[in-house]
Amino acid sequence: MNVLYANWQCFGADDIIEAFENLGHDVSWIELTETSHERMDWNFIEFLKIKIKEIGIELIVSFNYFPTLSEACKDTNCKYMAIVYDSPSIKVYSPSIINECNYVFVFDKAISEDLNRKGVRTVFYAPLAVNIERLSKIKITDEELKYYGCDIGFIGSLYNENHNLYDRLAARTEDKQLMGYLEGIMEAQLKVYGYNFLKECLKPDIVKSMYEAMPFEVEEGSLTDKEYVYSDYFLCRKLANIERTRNLSLLSKYFKVHLYTNNQDVSIGNCINMGKVNYYTEMPKTFQSSKINLNMTLRSIRTGIPLRAMDIMGAGGFLLTNFQEDFLLHFEPDADFVFYASPEELLEKSDYYLRHETERKRIALNGLKRIKEDHTYEKRLKALLEIIK
Repeated sequence: MNVLYANWQCFGADDIIEAFENLGHDVSWIELTETSHERMDWNFIEFLKIKIKEIGIELIVSFNYFPTLSEACKDTNCKYMAIVYDSPSIKVYSPSIINECNYVFVFDKAISEDLNRKGVRTVFYAPLAVNIERLSKIKITDEELKYYGCDIGFIGSLYNENHNLYDRLAARTEDKQLMGYLEGIMEAQLKVYGYNFLKECLKPDIVKSMYEAMPFEVEEGSLTDKEYVYSDYFLCRKLANIERTRNLSLLSKYFKVHLYTNNQDVSIGNCINMGKVNYYTEMPKTFQSSKINLNMTLRSIRTGIPLRAMDIMGAGGFLLTNFQEDFLLHFEPDADFVFYASPEELLEKSDYYLRHETERKRIALNGLKRIKEDHTYEKRLKALLEIIK
């Protein structure tokens, strides 16, 4: 098959191109335009249509869904495969999602089911994949092991940037009742794992008040609404900031915790801020060196397994994660990974597995074995291409 990979600053580009080539497909690539990230880029669409016909492209592939790519494929008898790993991702609710050329694979089963219930037949559930061959070649030196070594490692955003949407909303309103209500439902959500009820709590009067402070219009014909935007882009990201800050502060009271995040100036409890790490060359070494690798899933991911969790297991790291329902479809708790359902349980299980090294290492090896057996890029692409055919 003649495949065109549409590139942007995402994780996994080299991995997926390598996997397609390993499966015997011809792959070329092109850079997505900046405009394509925001809206339809009609000039780029016309350029792509010409390119598709000139070199006989049969399939365009991208990480995340882009309506611009779908539009280019729609009239050219070309198929479009989008592998969505970001959440929230409002583009999957775009009117163009129903284009028959689309094969959109989302890692969150709840999102695929939501769109299927709305009559969308171009969206499918597929967990994310790992390049085991690349990870297996990464060797760690004794010096690196000493540098990265810690009791608990966490890699991820703290969502504490100055322009975060929730804080901007708070700065623009004097409605204390509104902010008290939002803080209340976020505190309630923090106590519940495995089910996100924030959107259900955004009644019309609350949405009206939020809209007055920070108006946002969903695309005409969109399959979602303002409630989705305010819950997933405003509240869930703020909730991640609160949850990650509290959990890391708690753990760092008792254990050596390494924090890897873009903001090297942030200070959380007794955490050691190690700054950011390179996805390909450094991140796997942190997974191998940390006794426990912590995953705290953004609440906009309803049931899905985040890419970070797959990468941890694929590097042979021990994974301790919040509960996400989709794990149970592919992995066995306490055999391949371990989950927690409260801050108290997070602390308790961290302490237990730090004191039980043999059990911890066995679980890490089981998780790696399961990734090798079922979740490599080649195996995943074979399954996805069967659907496309």
